[in-house]
Amino acid sequence: MALRAHRAARPLARPGPPSAVATLGGTEAKPNPLPYLALAFGVAAGLFALGFTFAHVSELPDPMPTHFGPSGAPDAFRPRSFWTVWALPLLTLVMGAGQGGMAVLISRAKRALRRSDEGASLQAQERFRRAASGFLAVTSLLSTALLTLTSISAVQVAIRPTERLPPAAMVVGGLLMVVVLGGSLLIAWRYGQGGSRLEGASASAPLTNGLADNARWVLGLFYVNREDPSLFIENRFGFGYTVNLGNPKAVALFLAFILLVLGLPLGSTLFG
Repeated sequence: MALRAHRAARPLARPGPPSAVATLGGTEAKPNPLPYLALAFGVAAGLFALGFTFAHVSELPDPMPTHFGPSGAPDAFRPRSFWTVWALPLLTLVMGAGQGGMAVLISRAKRALRRSDEGASLQAQERFRRAASGFLAVTSLLSTALLTLTSISAVQVAIRPTERLPPAAMVVGGLLMVVVLGGSLLIAWRYGQGGSRLEGASASAPLTNGLADNARWVLGLFYVNREDPSLFIENRFGFGYTVNLGNPKAVALFLAFILLVLGLPLGSTLFG
């Protein structure tokens, strides 16, 4: 659907770069503390999980539990190795810092404005950006709490102070699923992509930045603009933000995060 829409829009593009606008007299939106809280909590919780594992590494048995069933009791064991010991606390740090960092970057992402709309698109974008970064921050806080609980409890189960994961881990996991699904639907219904549902009649005014420039979008899905310093830009279709693939820093950060998130569990499975 996105590809068909992109092909249909290309003949409508004007030659040359899109028009630009400057917002005068506006006030900077109040900073959202949630993304910074999520980043700080992610780093602190990840380091705590690593420190807790390090403090008890000599007590860990061989083999050690690596999987837990619905009751929280271990149901799979593997030989003790670097991967079985350190994959989960390292993943806690990577996910916490990565998701919190993305929430911070999105809270400062470029806004998609329209011409001659008397500031309606600016207000809508500010509210959408705050909601999107706050949503990612809350998701980051819950996922970090879940990973931290799981990492610490896995060590405790292995050294036998307890026999299963605590019920709090299941509660936090269930709450995380509710927030991810419910938050996505709520933002889509209340704000629309980029705050479009808040713009009203001004939505008919033409966009002015990278979203309007077909030459910057590959297949209508991937934003590639070497002249744009933005790390994240609003998705052209769908919900949320995407990486500027023309910015080497954005690409390096994105690839490093993906490789770590996928590589740690994969390494634990293959080499643990």
